[in-house]
Order: sequence, then C-alpha cells, then structure tokens
Amino acid sequence: IPLQEEASGLVPNKGYLKKMSPRETWSEAYTANMAIGQGMLLVTPLQLASVAAAIGNGGTVFRPRLWDRRVCADQTEIQTEPVLVAQLTEAGVSQEGLAVLQAGLWASVNESPGNARRAATPGFQVAARTGTSQIWWQGVQDNITGVMGFADAGDVQYAFSVSVEGAKSGGGVAAPVAAYILSGAAREESPRPL
Repeated sequence: IPLQEEASGLVPNKGYLKKMSPRETWSEAYTANMAIGQGMLLVTPLQLASVAAAIGNGGTVFRPRLWDRRVCADQTEIQTEPVLVAQLTEAGVSQEGLAVLQAGLWASVNESPGNARRAATPGFQVAARTGTSQIWWQGVQDNITGVMGFADAGDVQYAFSVSVEGAKSGGGVAAPVAAYILSGAAREESPRPL
C-alpha cells in the first residue's frame, strides 16, 4: 500500500544468505527457523493480516487497502472492488495444505492448550496464531509480541494482526487486544469486512 512506513518485508532463501554472508551455507536449521517465523524473516503487521486473510478465505491474496468504502460529498458511495494479487494454490500451496493451516489456527484459539485462546470472541469463529520476537534496543533485550488470524461472524469476515512492543507474550497480551477489537466490530450496527 502507498504508505511511507510500510516495508516490503524479507523472506530469505539460499541466494539471499549467500549474498549477505558468503561463508555461511543454508541448512535445515535455517529452514526450521523460517518455518516458525524466526531468524532473518521480516514482516509487518499488515503483511501478517494479509497472510491471515488469504489462509482464511481459501488462498486468495488481495491488495490491502485503508478503507472499505468511499463516500462523496453528496453522500453517494463509490464502490471499490478488491484487487486480486495472487492465488496461493497457483503458487504451489495445495488446498489440503490450506486446510491444515486453517485447522491449526483454529485449534490454537479453540482447543486446549492453544496459545491464542485469549483471542476467542463471542459471536465469532476465531482462528489465530501468536508469536514473540526478541529484539535488542541499545543493548537491552525487549519483546515484540503479536497475534495474527481471521474471524468469521457469518455475514462478515475479518483478518487481523496485532503487535505490542514491550510485552511478555503474544497469547497473554496481543491476543486479548485482538479480542477487544473484534468485540468492538461486533457491536457496530452494520459491520463491514476489512
């Protein structure tokens, strides 16, 4: 999206590692780190919400936007259709793989001992995953915790990503924030999908 602060992110691979650190060799450890969102992977909250939306809707990636409708001065609405970016199934992700991701995210919220249980919200079927990134600021270790997922209320679906700096855990801090936001969306008179 056209925001100065939005970064492109980084999904490193063997070529990136060779360019940045020619003496290192990509290993299974790098692959394992990437699989859990650690290591050199860089993503923004908006990118995580976009991934959550694609998993939740069965693999369609839409370009994020900052509004859900536009209203002219005369109060007429300008309809804007979502812009299709990609289909995950065309990029090699199988429907079975998407189903496994959906089930895992659902279990993280709805089964014990799921670490995203505090994202559960009345009126929604919520599926989510939490995470905690350890960072160093001026020699002091800190955490950035987060949760990303999707929620279905029948006639409306949401994708979300919440990041909280200086918190202890994604499940303990970011997940309740997501539930609070979803609860607010449920109270709207006519909710619209994000």
